[in-house]
Amino acid sequence: MSSSVLQAISSRVLVGSMLPLLQAVLHTMVKEAALSYDRPQEFYSQYDFIIVGAGTAGSVVAGRLAEVPWFRVLVLEAGGVPSPETYAPGLASLGFLNTSNTWNYITEPQQHSLGNFVNQQAPLPMARVVGGTSTMGGMVYSRGDPRDYDNWETLGNSGWDYDSILYYFRKAEDYLGGHLGETETYHGRGGPMAVSPDPSEGHLSDAFLRAGEELGYDTLDLNGPYQMGFSRPHYNIRKGVRSSTAGSYLQPALSWSNLHILHSSTVTKVLFKGKKATGVLFEYEGKTFQVTAEREVVLSAGVVATPKLLLMSGVGPQQHLKDHKIDVVANLAGVGQNLWDHLGVYGLVWTLPGPPPHSSPLFNTTAMHQYVRHRAGPFSAPPTQCSIARVEVEEGKNQSGIGILFSPVSFHMDQGLPTPYTYRMDKQIYQEYYGSVLGKAGFTMLVSMLHPKSTGTISLLSTDPRDPPVIDPQFLSHPDDLHTLVKGIQLAFKLANTDALKNLGAKFHDKPVPGCKKNSDKEDDDEEEDQEYWKCFIQHMASSLWHPAGTCRMGPSSDPQAVVDSSLRVHSVEGLRVVDASVMPATVSGGTAAATVMIAEKAADVIKEDWDIDVDYDLIL
Repeated sequence: MSSSVLQAISSRVLVGSMLPLLQAVLHTMVKEAALSYDRPQEFYSQYDFIIVGAGTAGSVVAGRLAEVPWFRVLVLEAGGVPSPETYAPGLASLGFLNTSNTWNYITEPQQHSLGNFVNQQAPLPMARVVGGTSTMGGMVYSRGDPRDYDNWETLGNSGWDYDSILYYFRKAEDYLGGHLGETETYHGRGGPMAVSPDPSEGHLSDAFLRAGEELGYDTLDLNGPYQMGFSRPHYNIRKGVRSSTAGSYLQPALSWSNLHILHSSTVTKVLFKGKKATGVLFEYEGKTFQVTAEREVVLSAGVVATPKLLLMSGVGPQQHLKDHKIDVVANLAGVGQNLWDHLGVYGLVWTLPGPPPHSSPLFNTTAMHQYVRHRAGPFSAPPTQCSIARVEVEEGKNQSGIGILFSPVSFHMDQGLPTPYTYRMDKQIYQEYYGSVLGKAGFTMLVSMLHPKSTGTISLLSTDPRDPPVIDPQFLSHPDDLHTLVKGIQLAFKLANTDALKNLGAKFHDKPVPGCKKNSDKEDDDEEEDQEYWKCFIQHMASSLWHPAGTCRMGPSSDPQAVVDSSLRVHSVEGLRVVDASVMPATVSGGTAAATVMIAEKAADVIKEDWDIDVDYDLIL
């Protein structure tokens, strides 16, 4: 057994043994980790609103509705409270090692992709914790391109164009950086969620920005009015602590008597009287309970759990419900359809001369001391420096955008820990492809598709609420997606050939990927003459970026795939809304977290207005 393999095994054991100790230290010394979401002493049998899910969206909706003192709000969350390490930005990568924080979903085997992953399946670690993905994700704050939202309105969703929803992005944001010049008016200051400029000073990231400039691209504000170009990311971090929706919206309301939060409780069914949602059934501590909603039930369970719950409750495609012997409440063909996700191409690695990078701060007592005492050091910042590019790869086509995440952290950096396990990459193939560069200094360019045309489905495996649903994203089922990603790889090599990156001494890891044949007579960077190899590379090395959305599509009743209207009310029933990323009718050009917060902020105002609560739109931002 090679020394690199032995090191990976020993490191995996070390992480497993160190994590509980780290959690214990942070729990006692980081005040945010001591905040309680204790069960309320008294429960009501009836509430005005029941929010299913205290994730990224549910926390926002619950906090905003509870601002109305006579609204009684109950939040039911299947997961537990945030674990201590989730508060430290530098430990973000540990979030997906703590499997109690996720649903641990796995997709169906994919016909056109994931060739080098176990059973051609992708993990989909959807968050199961108070705060959802905002508690355990990568913290990058990326709204998406204004044209994405203009497209939403074009699809029949009045009030969701960029000019209309910009207010809600600004309302939620507390930008902590300096004045942004001409893009200052696109940002908010004083909102609940902190947004900070990248705190790192990385020469590699700066070199990537210069590479973009060499090719004629602008360096710009990632969340400004125009986003095709190169940028450093913004992060949801406040003074060295993650800024989640749980901390920003729920925690300030914990003492309010009209808001009750019950975590570790799983909703199994929405109850109906005729076509009106009247409450929910949920399981808590081994018992089943029923609670009634006088006004509305709001589903914020997430892209996977929300359509599953609708199906379990009799709302969905009629034939699918009948196949599972579920009484049909409403025949909505779009429930569980329109699943889209950003697909990223892993494995494009360049090595650099010099010593390997420093070990994780997880094993660094100095870093722990800096964080606990001063909220400083590597624990207080994102785990790695990075830069982002967004480019239209075909002129005149605004849906041909690709993204490139430039980062010194690649699959080869951790000696095989925990990458193959986290992403389900075949361990033997991992060693075969990365073995010669394991642990070496370098960088990767993670190419992704901003507007995939391939869409998938979520359906029921059984009527047992404990069974996971069937998740089939159908990656690369549309041929245009493969073509677009090849164009993205070509751009990555053009960037690698700029003086800015060549002067670093970067060398491409040109080993043919297992499962694909490469013409060895061609130069390493001459990918334009070998498109068939790169197509094969993508089909074997691309996997989910964990940005699923769209499974309860927003649209007018004339849209046969629409599940909710522009007020997020479920079609064909009453008293039921969906507020989470599942309502997105089309893709956004970036992660889904910021857009989900915006959706929830807007939804809260819409709900208040529907119940005759005055909403102040004159807020100075």
